[in-house]
Amino acid sequence: MSNTARLLADAKAHRARASQKTNPAEPGPAERGENTLASDVNKFDSTEPAEACTEFLKDVLPEVPGANYCLWTKRDKRHHWFGTLDDTLAAISGQFINVPDTYFGTAAFGGAISPKTGSVARAQTNIIGKLALYADLDCGAEKFAKKPSETYPTQDDALRDAVRIVKAGQLPAPTYIINSGTGVHLYWCLERAIDSTQWDVLAGGLAHSGAHAGLKFDRACTEDSARLLRPIGALHRCGNRVTILKKTGRKYTPDQLAKQFGIAVVPGFSQETDPAMFEMVKGDVTPAYDNTPGDFEQIQGECEAMRWAADPVNQPEVNRNLWLNGLSIATRCEGGHFISPPDHLRGYRERHGVSGG
Repeated sequence: MSNTARLLADAKAHRARASQKTNPAEPGPAERGENTLASDVNKFDSTEPAEACTEFLKDVLPEVPGANYCLWTKRDKRHHWFGTLDDTLAAISGQFINVPDTYFGTAAFGGAISPKTGSVARAQTNIIGKLALYADLDCGAEKFAKKPSETYPTQDDALRDAVRIVKAGQLPAPTYIINSGTGVHLYWCLERAIDSTQWDVLAGGLAHSGAHAGLKFDRACTEDSARLLRPIGALHRCGNRVTILKKTGRKYTPDQLAKQFGIAVVPGFSQETDPAMFEMVKGDVTPAYDNTPGDFEQIQGECEAMRWAADPVNQPEVNRNLWLNGLSIATRCEGGHFISPPDHLRGYRERHGVSGG
């Protein structure tokens, strides 16, 4: 049985053990009518919270010399900056261990200063390293009653849907499945750190693939490279601790995720950092297999996706990955042209210097 197929079985087994009475006079969680996944999730992982948090953060954050790492506390809406991952970990398990709603920044940040706060800027333009993709699945009866198309009634429902999608091959198996207190977080960890340009493309691929598969998640979170999320051991305001539900141990190369998400080009790879990807895309414009220009009109005539994307009527529906893929094809063709960036992609174009012809 694969790791992904074990997810629900493991959860059920843990809930069954948690629901057994330790004292015959006391009812178990299931007999009390509680959501046993939420109430007993701390029993799912035997690793000590501090140890689990250390392992988790070192899997999702790159250790970059000179980088800055941050925590953010909701009670005072304040960033707390640290010069190393070890200092960040010490703060989580120390001074912030019982501070409700403490979050961590999901990137290694540079030294740019925010004119608004006078401290390090937690901004997408100040990111110097990313090591994971993520998805935030909101759960709960109240949220589901308000937005049933975007949330799950329970964490069990979210887990079941995530397992269904992974087993169907529509998303790769996540490295971590996290109980965020009331919801579920999924993380896909990389074998090495990448920059924000590369991450943006992969995150867009994850968001598109997840939405296409029917996963209910916060797409804005998935595509935000400077996002704040809850670290392992943090206290949710509801009283639950953030814990690991499952660690599969899977880590990915950018190339593996790009292929999974159907991305033809991930900008920014070099011959030194990723020779295989470099040979595939040769700086994003020159095909390694043949330097002979193609016929873009012929490609459009035979490719329904290119015809659809080039039609101005469909511009509002063109996602970033389709647009980038189209550009990567058009630039390799004689007389190649492609759609100008749709309005919702112009920020991406300006930030990364990408343009349509």
